[in-house]
Amino acid sequence: MDEFTSGFPPPPFFYKNYSFKEGHDVESSVCGHSATNGAPKASYVDESIEDLRSRVVGPDNPPPPKESWFNFGVNEHMTEEQYKLDSDTAISLPEEYPEAKQQFKLLYRDFMDSLLAYLSALKDMNADSVSEIKRFIKLYINLQHLLYSLTERQAQDDVVRMLREQLERRRRYIDSMKVVLVEIHKLLSNAALSGK
Repeated sequence: MDEFTSGFPPPPFFYKNYSFKEGHDVESSVCGHSATNGAPKASYVDESIEDLRSRVVGPDNPPPPKESWFNFGVNEHMTEEQYKLDSDTAISLPEEYPEAKQQFKLLYRDFMDSLLAYLSALKDMNADSVSEIKRFIKLYINLQHLLYSLTERQAQDDVVRMLREQLERRRRYIDSMKVVLVEIHKLLSNAALSGK
């Protein structure tokens, strides 16, 4: 084995934990099939992977995460957190704006108005500017909440749109195949009649 690794960097430290079981010829079972029969089929690849797993001795694979785990100090979860607005942060919008896009436009306009009002009042800080900052933060939180919901809806709409386009394409292909089959049938029947 050492003659094969002369020009390569050393294997990782956990390499010594894994080894092949005694009495199995691994090279003939893996390499022999692809050399004699050409490209391996998908079922053979799955079988050979299972066969190799049964021949290797070593620690088991780590279990997949179930609920939450730490990734570089950040607590990760299996599902994305749903941001919900409480009564303090929710801004009630008029009933005439049922769609999220219209609500977003309205909130964004208020957000920009409060930002400009805050920037103009920034030079003289008074008690009124504190309430303006709180309103600014409240609008920002509401905008973020709407963006998260719009992103989720946009992803669902994109998937539905792609599936509809695929369905339309398949219908066009099927229709064109039907036309071609009718033409072929006509040609074959004409050839059969002229041959008699």
